[in-house]
Amino acid sequence: HEMLDGSKVEFVLDNGRLVVRLRTPKTWGGGVSGDVKVRIPAGAPLEIDTVNGEVTVTGNTESVSVDSNNGQVRVLEQRGNVEVDSTNGTIEVRSLAGSVNADTVNGTSTIYAAPKTSDSIKCDTVNGSVKVHLPASVAATLKIQTVNGSIRLDSANAKISDSTQSRNNRAATINGG
Repeated sequence: HEMLDGSKVEFVLDNGRLVVRLRTPKTWGGGVSGDVKVRIPAGAPLEIDTVNGEVTVTGNTESVSVDSNNGQVRVLEQRGNVEVDSTNGTIEVRSLAGSVNADTVNGTSTIYAAPKTSDSIKCDTVNGSVKVHLPASVAATLKIQTVNGSIRLDSANAKISDSTQSRNNRAATINGG
């Protein structure tokens, strides 16, 4: 499907996976932008790889994996496992169940999670803060690392057993996780 600006949306079936690509023409001194909206069946796994684009995922998938070079990543209303890797951009995850693994080089990570027992939350950032919000009843393991940033854990009266805690590192078990 070609658009007026010369951009193309490609749909390719690759080993049982649907691959959607937005191809934009190379230009000097400016670029072309576009939105791609994809609907997949509830409970299906989703994998997204983008350069220079914001990503927002909503809904219930089996798992979400996002690899973003430049742009904010938001994963909302997720019940499966979430994995986000970003070079430059903030990460926001609102997960109702499942494990969360969020890594960014430059950007703040904010995680609202309620993982099931034995699931974990892991966040790493080089330049940015990490904020994790957990309900009091959650049982999970937590590992957070930042080089240049702060760590904030909001756990609403949960029992936290720290194995490591410093300005830049925190490893903990929440409610016996």
